[in-house]
Amino acid sequence: MKTWTTEQLYEQSTTEPNTGCWLWTRGVAAKMGYASVYVGRSRTGGRNAGGHRLAWAALHGAVPAGMCVCHRCDQPSCVNPDHLFLGSHRDNTRDMIRKGRKPVLCGEKSPTAVRTESTVREVLRSHRGGEGPTSIARRMGMTLHAAKALIYGRKWRRVREAIANDGAP
Repeated sequence: MKTWTTEQLYEQSTTEPNTGCWLWTRGVAAKMGYASVYVGRSRTGGRNAGGHRLAWAALHGAVPAGMCVCHRCDQPSCVNPDHLFLGSHRDNTRDMIRKGRKPVLCGEKSPTAVRTESTVREVLRSHRGGEGPTSIARRMGMTLHAAKALIYGRKWRRVREAIANDGAP
């Protein structure tokens, strides 16, 4: 695989004057706007590589296995090595959430939600009133496991915490 230098990456990009980002101009950016570079020979198994990963490697050496190259600038097409840092997949996801680039869909907003907030509140209200998990599960048409997950905060924890903080059902 061809090794790129920071000078070559800089030559293949345009500097954004306000941010200092090196915006990739060579070829077409891959999905989600990330810089994409074809490396290797097509007859011998070449492949597309992320421009930001090549930029990191040009300055710091190979990206360790299992690590992500993350953008401080949040500009996917940026290949400025000074704007990049290494992190685990978890670090990258937390960074996206913290910066508001990855919506956290919880509760009814989640595409996998089975319950509504009013149902969860009813389960919690019933349990606080003395009804047992088995009885609640039967009455609400859910499994005992699902009822306990709501009651003990393994699912819909934020509703349970809101009720505890407010004291309101």
